[in-house]
This record gives sequence, C-alpha cells and structure tokens, in this order.
Amino acid sequence: MNCDQHLGFHTRCAQCTADRLEALEWLAGLGEAWTCLTVRRAGYPSLYAAERALNRAGRGDIATRMKRNTHSLERGALA
Repeated sequence: MNCDQHLGFHTRCAQCTADRLEALEWLAGLGEAWTCLTVRRAGYPSLYAAERALNRAGRGDIATRMKRNTHSLERGALA
C-alpha cells in the first residue's frame, strides 16, 4: 500500500496520500470501525488527522461509513 519511492507514508507525497485514502476505503469495506488503531493502520497519526484529510479530499463518506460500523466492536466486547 506504499508508493514506490517511500518505505512508509510520506506527508507531502501525492501517491502516499492516495494510498492512505485507498487503505481507509479498503478497511471500511472490510467493516472496520472508526478507531485510532484503524486509522493508524492506514498511515494517519490520529482520528482528527484522518478525518481532516478525508474531508479535504472530498471523501468524508468513508469516515461516516466507518463510524457506523460497530459490529466488529460488539463482537470483541462479547468475546
């Protein structure tokens, strides 16, 4: 999920930004909830940074969809 130029995610790289957005979209498709761990897996330092980046990119729907995904949290609480 990283661009070819960087080993991790680079702040100012357009390809890394696209990869982070793609990672969040993929995690949302898997049914992941909006948690700090989830956005860190996608390369963002915090929930606030991830939400701000999604809104700037016009993809606030991903954050909304992930906030509605609670079934994975319920399953963990019951286990």
